[in-house]
Amino acid sequence: MRVVIYGGNGFVGTKVAESLQRADHSVSCVSRSGVMPKHLEGDLWAQNVKWLKGDAFKAEKETLAEHDVLISTVGAPPLPTITKAAFERSLHTNGVVNQALIQRAGEIGIKRVILLSAKLMPFMQGDWFAYAKGKAMSAAAAQSFAALSNEHSSVVIKPGVIYGKRHTRSGREIPLDLAMKPLAKLLPSQFVSVDQVAQCISDAAAGLRATQDSFTVIEHQQI
Repeated sequence: MRVVIYGGNGFVGTKVAESLQRADHSVSCVSRSGVMPKHLEGDLWAQNVKWLKGDAFKAEKETLAEHDVLISTVGAPPLPTITKAAFERSLHTNGVVNQALIQRAGEIGIKRVILLSAKLMPFMQGDWFAYAKGKAMSAAAAQSFAALSNEHSSVVIKPGVIYGKRHTRSGREIPLDLAMKPLAKLLPSQFVSVDQVAQCISDAAAGLRATQDSFTVIEHQQI
């Protein structure tokens, strides 16, 4: 299976790439820099991944056409948007970009899309919140993709707070999991490890989380 991951050099994207590559799938990670993250330079699996430079909003036909499955982990944090400009930036990153990417994948001929979305607390839902509106736009695009034909399918995965070790651009480890793992034990309905999310996305890409419906939503508690 040939998989392309947009947002592939990020916190979740790299873990998904590792899971897929270790399962002997062909993996390409697309990001604005196109560079392998520093903290992965000593990992053998990362040497077998293609690290490509690209823009999810203007995905290149040649890149998509070489793959069977599209995974998008593109998004921005759910921060308040005080100004109109901030609202539009969040909406663009969380919604417009994924919408354009998924539509492009359908035009190119990709048959399966996996979209990383998010579990939203009730008070966060609504078009007044750019993050929520963007996530809804992305999910709608994934659903439309699945309706293109009987051969098309899409999966939207909606985790709560994802925890795990993060890294700076220089490769320095930030062990946020030390603080968040105890919280995850107390509040499993709100927290999930990056390894669990990555495995869920990887399984969905391989068709292991498929249902009878061409459009599937995997909620936090199902991850």
